[in-house]
Amino acid sequence: EYEELSAEQLSAHRTRRRLSLTILPYPSAHEANHVQAVLEATLEPTYPVLLPLVSLRNAPTASHKLSEAVLQEMGTRLAEVSSEHAGSVHLMALVEAAREFLIARNEPEPQPV
Repeated sequence: EYEELSAEQLSAHRTRRRLSLTILPYPSAHEANHVQAVLEATLEPTYPVLLPLVSLRNAPTASHKLSEAVLQEMGTRLAEVSSEHAGSVHLMALVEAAREFLIARNEPEPQPV
């Protein structure tokens, strides 16, 4: 059985979508979140066939800022996850991979000596 889509519904499927998510190592706050990152994803109308364009930056509320090198490393990891899931909806896999990455680096800012 097929459902006929309205012009408005068809148009919604042809537009680029942008998402901005703040990723915390421990979203439930049972443990301290020293690092945070903002994951911005652009989804083309053909997503998931065409992989999302992902960018990362430090969240303004993070107490410990990640270096550019660490953000690039995280971006590389997310690109790998995206490639592994090509052709299927995988934004939650990206969020989970980002969270796992942050958990491994969830240290307080080093204190000056």
